Amino acid sequence: MKSHHLIFYEYLSMNNRYFSRAFGAFMLLGLFIGSIPGIAEAASVRAPYNLSISSGYSGNDTTPTFRWSQPSGATWYSYHVNLDTWNNLGNVSSVTLPALADGWHTFYVRAHDNSGNVSSVTSYTFEVDTEGPTVPAVSPSSADVDDEVTFSVDPWGESSVVFCDLYVDGDNVGGMDVTNGEFYKEYTFDWEGTYSVYARCADGDGNYTTGTSRRVTVGDGYSDDSDNDALYVPAITPSSAEEDEEVLISVEPTSDEEVLWCDLYVDGRNVGDMERERNGDFTLAYTFAREGSYAVYASCTDASYDTARGVSRTVRVTDADSSTSSDEFSVPRVTPSSAEEDERTLFTVRPSGRYDVTSCSLYVNGSRVGAMREGSSNVFTAYYTFTRAGDYRVHAVCENSRDQREVGEVRVVSVDSSSSSSTSSLDEGTLIKIRCSSTASANDACRSVYYYGEDGKRHAFPNEGTFYSWYENFDDVVEVSASTMSDIPLGANVTYRPGSVLIKFASSSKVYALEKEHTLRHYVSMDLLQSDYGVDGERVIVVLPDYLFGNYEVGTVIDSTRDFDRTEAYYSVDSIEDIF
Repeated sequence: MKSHHLIFYEYLSMNNRYFSRAFGAFMLLGLFIGSIPGIAEAASVRAPYNLSISSGYSGNDTTPTFRWSQPSGATWYSYHVNLDTWNNLGNVSSVTLPALADGWHTFYVRAHDNSGNVSSVTSYTFEVDTEGPTVPAVSPSSADVDDEVTFSVDPWGESSVVFCDLYVDGDNVGGMDVTNGEFYKEYTFDWEGTYSVYARCADGDGNYTTGTSRRVTVGDGYSDDSDNDALYVPAITPSSAEEDEEVLISVEPTSDEEVLWCDLYVDGRNVGDMERERNGDFTLAYTFAREGSYAVYASCTDASYDTARGVSRTVRVTDADSSTSSDEFSVPRVTPSSAEEDERTLFTVRPSGRYDVTSCSLYVNGSRVGAMREGSSNVFTAYYTFTRAGDYRVHAVCENSRDQREVGEVRVVSVDSSSSSSTSSLDEGTLIKIRCSSTASANDACRSVYYYGEDGKRHAFPNEGTFYSWYENFDDVVEVSASTMSDIPLGANVTYRPGSVLIKFASSSKVYALEKEHTLRHYVSMDLLQSDYGVDGERVIVVLPDYLFGNYEVGTVIDSTRDFDRTEAYYSVDSIEDIF
């Protein structure tokens, strides 16, 4: 779930069908009787506040839960998503949304009281992304034995692809490097034959995709014999055994021709002919005399007398009579124990146990921050960047081939302040925000965007509408460390760009035009407003909560058609700097 943390308020009519029709009467009444002594305005109810996503902040959660603080006097609430039909709720402070489709969504909630008053709307925009990246087949489709070949793949998706692993005949042979969005890895085949090669990639929202498999033909570099690619011998099974206990090893070769025989090899030594079963598999019962790890594969020959060596499988042999439990599965503490703010830190863990460890994940302060990659046998690593100095509880959680899950020991990691954390590199007029960690929720303070002014202060955007009156998107936002942000003092809030909107405050009926130096000017009649903004001028009215009234200055009223020019007001400023 991704969201820029700019909580904003919108004014919506209870019934949009009648809004335009009622607008003229409302404006005339509000403009003229709002200031008549003895005429009190209708009671109102505050909008829900502190709206946040309390669950489902990761990008692939389709049913997020929203929570809000309940204003005084409110007795029930209603909500909708994406300007759909309003759904009535009781006197509650949360709701879990039904399953949402991929894409951007906006959640709206408003409060009601027993007198029929309806608050303004509080809204929150977020994204749901459950689709993994598209991973095409790797290239090339052929190689020569004992010659290094570079496999490459160019995945794409809505979220950026963060890593890819290369697989050969189902075995992960390592992580792929990346340059300009293309992932690549060098690999050397030891034997001729045909291999299944593919990439498995993940995006920044934690969605995985296994790519299209490519059949790669490996030749001897000299022979043009087209029959050599017909025979394929996969890895044997199983991958574990016990010392002095007979284990049945099997392989299922494929070929355009009949497979005549297969031999079993253990650590390069032929240990016997494998027996052909009715289903086409070849099997051999074998006993390992000592515990340890062995390279085991089959070599098969078909009716054309083409021979292919199978994919080698590491078989781990354990001592079943050991005084310590061979089923023990343990995950030690990760390393290292220290890191620096805003610097990538490589965490490593070495789980141990009888069965193959299939996956590990890294956790920081109890939240999963990503999958760890197996660089070598039972050694898992993952990078993580801390955005704030302090102490963090870090551990790994791993699973093995028997679906056993083990939570690792916790290590306290001390994160020091970055020596490069400084405002000296920031240009005046820059949009800034705190660099978020991968565990940051959509409501985290790191989502807030500020304007860094010539006065050396950071100026907040009180709502999303204010931001978009100055900028089209968030493309130019610069991320800084939390310590850098804390060193920049807060300044006055940014106000709407002059001439961009009409402004009304929640408890007042007056509608204002906005001029330079955040000056509000009240229209004394509906005719004057429509002469400047047209008959549909209500479309540019924004309703602000009363506490933002102090961000503006009140100027003289607009009482003639030549008293205000919205175009002139708009171009009276070149940047936010001109309003301070």
